[in-house]
Amino acid sequence: MQLPYHLVITLTGLDKLLFVTGAKIVILESKTGKITTISESLGTAPTVIPTDQHAKKQLRTIVYHPAKKLLAFVSDDKELQIWDAQTLKVINKRTILKRATCLSFSKDAKYLMVADKFGDLYKLVVDNPEEKPLLLIGHVSILTDMCFTSDSKYLVTSDRDEKIRVNRYPETYDIHRFLLGHTVFVSKILALENSKEILISGGGDDWLGVWNYTTGKLLQKLDIVTGVELGESKPTVVALKAHQPSNTLAVLLEKMNYIILFDLTDLQHIKQKKIVKLEREPLSFAFDSAGNIWIANNSTERKVDFLAKDKLEVVDSQLLKQVNNVRTDEVEEMFELYEIGHMRKWSRWQPDPNFSLRQKRQAALDHDIEKEESKKKTRRGGQKQKEKKAKIAAETQSTQ
Repeated sequence: MQLPYHLVITLTGLDKLLFVTGAKIVILESKTGKITTISESLGTAPTVIPTDQHAKKQLRTIVYHPAKKLLAFVSDDKELQIWDAQTLKVINKRTILKRATCLSFSKDAKYLMVADKFGDLYKLVVDNPEEKPLLLIGHVSILTDMCFTSDSKYLVTSDRDEKIRVNRYPETYDIHRFLLGHTVFVSKILALENSKEILISGGGDDWLGVWNYTTGKLLQKLDIVTGVELGESKPTVVALKAHQPSNTLAVLLEKMNYIILFDLTDLQHIKQKKIVKLEREPLSFAFDSAGNIWIANNSTERKVDFLAKDKLEVVDSQLLKQVNNVRTDEVEEMFELYEIGHMRKWSRWQPDPNFSLRQKRQAALDHDIEKEESKKKTRRGGQKQKEKKAKIAAETQSTQ
């Protein structure tokens, strides 16, 4: 069974699109149509790989810095790599201690922020693989996403416990504000590049939040379920991206055959532009420089769809055929490609009966992590109380 593409990003300034399939990277040059396939660990030729091996090597999160042309990604076996996207040479390679959930470059690209499933966020020096990571932020639950604001004054983080935190940068110990209003986990946050105050968030709620992150005010709730056939499923935002030149915001929901588009012309009154029905389940998407949308599907028959910006409908193109004709690696049994839905907190800690075995195991693991973090927090609180009492007793004794 061939693997689909589960991630897609645009390499802005290079006229290239990057697709991730398992542990491999496929790069499409939009001008020439040239295809480049890269994988250090598994070779470039399609192979049949045991499912457990491929699941461990799968590239889970990836980020690109358009100004400095840097690319960073982490695999499920905790291997972090930073590349020069123009030469495709490795700049930094190291093994991190915990599994990463999201990445973000600083504005000057000197540092890479790495968040993990234990709620910690570290800062790494890009051009020095030997320098130890610096802990910047700690959440008490899984850190799900992060982003810098357009002026880089704030580093915003979100977690499984419905919270969005606006941290001053680089003094991240100074919390500017919490954005509170979500009732379930927050999976994606996006600070708009053309605004110094607007942030958009989504997760397990049936709406997107539009926030003024400087005041903490929730300005608007954008409906993402009307017009979408949910069935028995609950809405879960798996991708949230904007194309500023065309004032378009796009959203994908987990295991839903739709892409929902919003008009960002008036940021005080954002309106829904269109809901596009897709033939296949989307896993990821990216806007190209022209504003067209490339959608990676959970399908081996047609791995990618192309949504033309002028028609806002799926069309064919020669470039699309080329990237769909790439033969990807095969696995004996397909593993779970969706990683968001298991964050939903089910009553009595019981996962959704429709979950796959891997999702159930992940939900149980996340629950254990949260319990352990809660115990650590309680122990730290108890220790502080003991130290405070001992200090008071010592001061009392010294005054007698």
